[in-house]
Amino acid sequence: MKRILQSPILTLIFLVLCGTIGFSILTMMPTVQQNNQKITNLSGQIDRTEQIRNERETKSQYLKSDDYLEREARIKLNYKKQGEEVVFVYKKPYTSPTISASSSSTDFTPGIPASASYVEQWLHYLWGTY
Repeated sequence: MKRILQSPILTLIFLVLCGTIGFSILTMMPTVQQNNQKITNLSGQIDRTEQIRNERETKSQYLKSDDYLEREARIKLNYKKQGEEVVFVYKKPYTSPTISASSSSTDFTPGIPASASYVEQWLHYLWGTY
């Protein structure tokens, strides 16, 4: 038995077997790395898909709720509860001031003449007239 284990043929067979296994492992490493990258990408896609599903589930539950139905009835059907008063608040549209070519850049004050003094301009700002 001892003589068989120390034989050069058995050592050569063992080295060839180790070399074959090592070569197989080295050729499979890029494939393993690509598969690991694909797994990582798919895990990210699964997380994003679950997040979207959760958002849609939450929105679906809201659309089935009484709060949503009441809100839509108020907006689209002008619904109001008994004893409730509705008040509409309208914003005045913003109009940009016009700049004439004759006014200087330091006297840019819409509605106030360029000849007005600083005191008159302040009075106009504070009280709306001067």
